[in-house]
Amino acid sequence: MTRSTLLLALAFAFVLASCQSSSTRSSYDPGTGYAGESAGPERRRPFSKLPHRDAAYIGKSLQEAEGLAQSRGLTTRVIMNDGVVQPGTIDVNLNRVNFKVKGGYVRAVVRG
Repeated sequence: MTRSTLLLALAFAFVLASCQSSSTRSSYDPGTGYAGESAGPERRRPFSKLPHRDAAYIGKSLQEAEGLAQSRGLTTRVIMNDGVVQPGTIDVNLNRVNFKVKGGYVRAVVRG
C-alpha cells in the first residue's frame, strides 16, 4: 500500500467518524417538527413553522391524540406501535401527524 493510499484511507475514516452526532433533543422543537424522541441537528426539516403545537399530543392516549388532530383538521397515522414499525408511505403531508405509540400512549410525534 502506498503512502498516499494510506493517507486517503485515514482521511476518509476521519470524515466518516466526524459525521456521527451525539447531540439529542428530548422535548419539542418547533424548528425541526419533532416532539418527544431525540432529534439531532441532522434531522432538521425544511418546514420550520408548523401550524399547531405538536407537543400537545405527547402523553395522550392514542384515541385522545387522534381526536385532537381531527379537531385541528389533520389526519393521523401510527408509524410505530410498541417498538414495531408500521407500514407507511414516503410522501410528505404537513396536514398529517405521525404518532409513535408505546403502551397505548403517544410518546413521539413527527409531522408529515
